[in-house]
Amino acid sequence: MYKRLIAGAVVLSMIALSQVAEASFIQPDAGTTDGGIFNSTYPIENLWGGADDSVAAGTDTINSLTANGGNGYASANPPAGGYPVTITLDFTVAQELSAFYLWNSNGGANANPTLRGIKDFSLKFWDGAGGSGTQIGTTYSSTAAKALWGGDVASEAFVFPSSYVGVSSVELIIATNHNTQDWVGAREIGFEVIPEPATLGLVALFGGGLLFIRRKLAI
Repeated sequence: MYKRLIAGAVVLSMIALSQVAEASFIQPDAGTTDGGIFNSTYPIENLWGGADDSVAAGTDTINSLTANGGNGYASANPPAGGYPVTITLDFTVAQELSAFYLWNSNGGANANPTLRGIKDFSLKFWDGAGGSGTQIGTTYSSTAAKALWGGDVASEAFVFPSSYVGVSSVELIIATNHNTQDWVGAREIGFEVIPEPATLGLVALFGGGLLFIRRKLAI
Protein backbone atom coordinates (compact mmCIF):
# COMPACT_ATOMS: atom_id res chain seq x y z
CA MET A 1 0.00 0.00 0.00
CA TYR A 2 2.72 2.45 1.04
CA LYS A 3 4.79 1.54 -1.99
CA ARG A 4 1.92 2.40 -4.32
CA LEU A 5 1.36 5.73 -2.60
CA ILE A 6 5.04 6.62 -2.83
CA ALA A 7 5.17 5.56 -6.47
CA GLY A 8 2.17 7.77 -7.26
CA ALA A 9 3.72 10.71 -5.43
CA VAL A 10 6.95 10.25 -7.39
CA VAL A 11 5.09 10.33 -10.69
CA LEU A 12 3.14 13.43 -9.67
CA SER A 13 6.32 15.21 -8.57
CA MET A 14 7.99 14.46 -11.90
CA ILE A 15 4.97 15.81 -13.77
CA ALA A 16 5.05 18.95 -11.62
CA LEU A 17 8.75 19.38 -12.34
CA SER A 18 8.20 19.15 -16.11
CA GLN A 19 5.40 21.72 -15.93
CA VAL A 20 7.35 24.14 -13.77
CA ALA A 21 10.37 23.88 -16.05
CA GLU A 22 8.40 25.18 -19.02
CA ALA A 23 8.40 28.91 -19.72
CA SER A 24 5.05 30.55 -19.15
CA PHE A 25 3.18 33.73 -20.00
CA ILE A 26 3.12 36.73 -17.67
CA GLN A 27 1.89 40.32 -17.78
CA PRO A 28 3.13 43.30 -15.75
CA ASP A 29 1.49 44.19 -12.47
CA ALA A 30 1.53 47.95 -13.02
CA GLY A 31 2.86 50.60 -15.36
CA THR A 32 3.04 54.24 -16.40
CA THR A 33 3.46 56.19 -19.63
CA ASP A 34 4.91 59.58 -20.51
CA GLY A 35 2.76 59.73 -23.65
CA GLY A 36 -0.48 60.62 -21.92
CA ILE A 37 -3.77 58.96 -22.95
CA PHE A 38 -6.11 59.58 -25.87
CA ASN A 39 -9.13 59.59 -23.53
CA SER A 40 -10.41 57.64 -20.52
CA THR A 41 -11.42 54.70 -22.73
CA TYR A 42 -7.77 53.88 -23.52
CA PRO A 43 -5.79 53.91 -20.24
CA ILE A 44 -2.38 52.31 -19.92
CA GLU A 45 -3.85 49.56 -17.71
CA ASN A 46 -5.60 48.08 -20.75
CA LEU A 47 -2.24 46.75 -21.91
CA TRP A 48 -2.25 44.04 -19.25
CA GLY A 49 -5.79 42.77 -18.99
CA GLY A 50 -8.31 45.44 -19.83
CA ALA A 51 -12.00 44.70 -20.27
CA ASP A 52 -13.27 42.48 -23.09
CA ASP A 53 -10.13 40.46 -23.75
CA SER A 54 -8.96 37.00 -22.77
CA VAL A 55 -5.24 37.38 -23.34
CA ALA A 56 -4.35 35.90 -19.96
CA ALA A 57 -5.14 32.47 -21.38
CA GLY A 58 -1.78 32.46 -23.15
CA THR A 59 0.36 33.74 -25.94
CA ASP A 60 -1.65 32.06 -28.68
CA THR A 61 -4.88 33.79 -27.68
CA ILE A 62 -6.54 36.05 -30.22
CA ASN A 63 -7.33 39.47 -28.79
CA SER A 64 -10.84 39.63 -30.21
CA LEU A 65 -11.24 43.30 -30.96
CA THR A 66 -12.48 44.97 -34.11
CA ALA A 67 -10.85 48.01 -35.70
CA ASN A 68 -12.29 50.58 -33.33
CA GLY A 69 -12.79 48.42 -30.26
CA GLY A 70 -12.68 50.07 -26.86
CA ASN A 71 -9.77 48.09 -25.42
CA GLY A 72 -6.06 48.78 -25.64
CA TYR A 73 -3.91 51.79 -24.89
CA ALA A 74 -3.70 54.93 -27.02
CA SER A 75 -1.45 57.87 -26.24
CA ALA A 76 -2.48 61.50 -26.33
CA ASN A 77 -2.71 63.01 -29.81
CA PRO A 78 0.06 63.92 -30.31
CA PRO A 79 1.87 62.08 -27.50
CA ALA A 80 2.62 64.23 -24.49
CA GLY A 81 6.24 65.29 -24.92
CA GLY A 82 6.41 63.85 -28.44
CA TYR A 83 8.42 60.82 -29.51
CA PRO A 84 9.87 58.60 -28.24
CA VAL A 85 7.00 57.45 -26.00
CA THR A 86 8.16 55.46 -22.98
CA ILE A 87 5.92 52.96 -21.24
CA THR A 88 7.38 51.67 -17.95
CA LEU A 89 6.18 48.25 -16.79
CA ASP A 90 6.62 46.89 -13.26
CA PHE A 91 6.62 43.42 -11.73
CA THR A 92 6.00 42.89 -8.01
CA VAL A 93 8.46 39.97 -8.07
CA ALA A 94 11.67 39.99 -10.12
CA GLN A 95 11.41 37.84 -13.25
CA GLU A 96 13.58 36.11 -15.84
CA LEU A 97 12.21 37.15 -19.22
CA SER A 98 12.92 35.38 -22.51
CA ALA A 99 10.46 36.94 -24.98
CA PHE A 100 8.09 39.89 -25.52
CA TYR A 101 4.58 39.56 -26.95
CA LEU A 102 2.71 42.41 -28.60
CA TRP A 103 -0.88 42.66 -29.77
CA ASN A 104 -0.52 45.80 -31.88
CA SER A 105 -3.14 48.49 -32.42
CA ASN A 106 -5.16 48.20 -35.59
CA GLY A 107 -7.33 51.24 -34.91
CA GLY A 108 -7.94 54.39 -36.88
CA ALA A 109 -10.52 57.14 -37.04
CA ASN A 110 -13.82 56.69 -38.91
CA ALA A 111 -13.07 53.23 -40.29
CA ASN A 112 -9.98 54.59 -42.05
CA PRO A 113 -7.06 52.14 -41.85
CA THR A 114 -4.53 54.72 -40.69
CA LEU A 115 -2.66 52.22 -38.57
CA ARG A 116 -1.07 53.87 -35.58
CA GLY A 117 0.31 50.78 -33.90
CA ILE A 118 3.85 50.48 -32.60
CA LYS A 119 6.55 50.23 -35.28
CA ASP A 120 10.16 50.79 -34.15
CA PHE A 121 10.71 50.12 -30.46
CA SER A 122 13.28 49.09 -27.88
CA LEU A 123 13.17 47.43 -24.47
CA LYS A 124 15.36 48.23 -21.48
CA PHE A 125 15.40 45.92 -18.47
CA TRP A 126 16.04 47.15 -14.92
CA ASP A 127 16.59 45.56 -11.52
CA GLY A 128 14.67 48.34 -9.75
CA ALA A 129 11.08 49.54 -9.91
CA GLY A 130 9.96 52.18 -12.38
CA GLY A 131 12.98 51.88 -14.65
CA SER A 132 15.45 52.49 -11.82
CA GLY A 133 18.55 50.80 -10.52
CA THR A 134 20.97 49.03 -12.84
CA GLN A 135 20.16 48.16 -16.44
CA ILE A 136 20.23 44.40 -17.04
CA GLY A 137 21.99 43.30 -20.21
CA THR A 138 21.85 45.25 -23.45
CA THR A 139 18.93 47.16 -24.90
CA TYR A 140 16.72 45.03 -27.16
CA SER A 141 15.45 46.73 -30.33
CA SER A 142 13.09 45.56 -33.07
CA THR A 143 10.31 46.55 -35.48
CA ALA A 144 6.72 45.43 -34.98
CA ALA A 145 4.50 44.44 -37.89
CA LYS A 146 1.29 46.23 -38.81
CA ALA A 147 -1.81 44.72 -37.27
CA LEU A 148 -4.59 43.42 -39.52
CA TRP A 149 -7.09 46.19 -40.19
CA GLY A 150 -10.70 45.46 -39.33
CA GLY A 151 -10.16 42.06 -37.76
CA ASP A 152 -8.95 40.28 -34.66
CA VAL A 153 -5.41 40.91 -33.51
CA ALA A 154 -2.99 38.02 -32.90
CA SER A 155 0.20 38.35 -30.91
CA GLU A 156 3.62 38.94 -32.44
CA ALA A 157 6.52 37.28 -30.61
CA PHE A 158 9.96 38.83 -30.13
CA VAL A 159 12.34 36.22 -28.73
CA PHE A 160 15.41 37.62 -26.99
CA PRO A 161 18.89 36.29 -27.92
CA SER A 162 19.31 35.43 -24.24
CA SER A 163 17.05 35.83 -21.24
CA TYR A 164 17.13 38.82 -18.90
CA VAL A 165 17.46 37.72 -15.27
CA GLY A 166 16.25 39.59 -12.18
CA VAL A 167 13.97 42.02 -13.99
CA SER A 168 11.82 44.24 -11.79
CA SER A 169 10.79 46.71 -14.49
CA VAL A 170 10.91 47.14 -18.26
CA GLU A 171 10.92 50.31 -20.32
CA LEU A 172 9.12 49.95 -23.65
CA ILE A 173 10.46 52.85 -25.72
CA ILE A 174 8.41 53.56 -28.85
CA ALA A 175 10.31 55.49 -31.51
CA THR A 176 7.73 55.47 -34.34
CA ASN A 177 4.26 54.27 -35.24
CA HIS A 178 3.01 52.81 -38.53
CA ASN A 179 1.49 55.99 -39.89
CA THR A 180 1.85 59.62 -38.97
CA GLN A 181 3.66 60.80 -35.87
CA ASP A 182 0.49 61.48 -33.93
CA TRP A 183 -0.93 59.07 -31.34
CA VAL A 184 0.39 55.53 -30.92
CA GLY A 185 -1.27 52.53 -29.36
CA ALA A 186 -1.31 48.80 -28.71
CA ARG A 187 -3.94 46.29 -27.67
CA GLU A 188 -2.06 44.11 -25.20
CA ILE A 189 1.44 43.13 -24.12
CA GLY A 190 3.04 40.26 -22.26
CA PHE A 191 6.27 38.38 -21.65
CA GLU A 192 7.54 34.85 -21.56
CA VAL A 193 8.95 34.11 -18.14
CA ILE A 194 11.33 31.35 -17.07
CA PRO A 195 10.81 29.88 -13.57
CA GLU A 196 13.38 30.76 -10.95
CA PRO A 197 16.11 28.12 -10.34
CA ALA A 198 15.09 28.01 -6.66
CA THR A 199 11.59 26.89 -7.61
CA LEU A 200 12.94 24.17 -9.88
CA GLY A 201 15.33 23.08 -7.17
CA LEU A 202 12.58 22.64 -4.58
CA VAL A 203 10.50 20.52 -6.91
CA ALA A 204 13.52 18.42 -7.88
CA LEU A 205 14.48 17.98 -4.22
CA PHE A 206 10.96 16.82 -3.36
CA GLY A 207 10.98 14.33 -6.23
CA GLY A 208 14.43 13.06 -5.31
CA GLY A 209 13.37 12.57 -1.71
CA LEU A 210 10.39 10.50 -2.74
CA LEU A 211 12.57 8.33 -4.97
CA PHE A 212 14.93 7.75 -2.03
CA ILE A 213 12.05 6.70 0.24
CA ARG A 214 10.68 4.41 -2.45
CA ARG A 215 14.03 2.65 -2.81
CA LYS A 216 14.30 2.25 0.97
CA LEU A 217 10.86 0.65 1.14
CA ALA A 218 11.74 -1.67 -1.70
CA ILE A 219 14.68 -3.15 0.25
